[in-house]
Amino acid sequence: MRGALNVELSHQFGVWVGWLLDWNSPIALVAEADQDVEEAVTQLLRIGFDEVRGVFPDMAAWRRAGHPTRSHDLATPLDHMMAAARGERPQLLDVRAPDQWGAAPPPGSVHRYLPALVDGLPDGLDATRPE
Repeated sequence: MRGALNVELSHQFGVWVGWLLDWNSPIALVAEADQDVEEAVTQLLRIGFDEVRGVFPDMAAWRRAGHPTRSHDLATPLDHMMAAARGERPQLLDVRAPDQWGAAPPPGSVHRYLPALVDGLPDGLDATRPE
């Protein structure tokens, strides 16, 4: 198993899980109250993932109760542009599909289609840098 992986609960949830997780990895679903956990489980079953070991159906309630959580910061394109304008050299990994990437790659970005990340980071990125 590769470790923890976050996959957004969307209409393509099952597709992304199938691409990114090792076959039939044990799964814990973490959701917000308005997300359809039953649909996520159905999508998992359709692709043969039946090792759903836990469901946290309301993370907002979990946080309100003071239970510990961890998260990571997300940067917007504007954040990236502002950092570059300040002379910083932020790393930018473009994970769009190849047909989306060719039209307008962001300056200084490194491209690797999201499903290919299971094989590791592409050359040009420093895994020890936080940005």
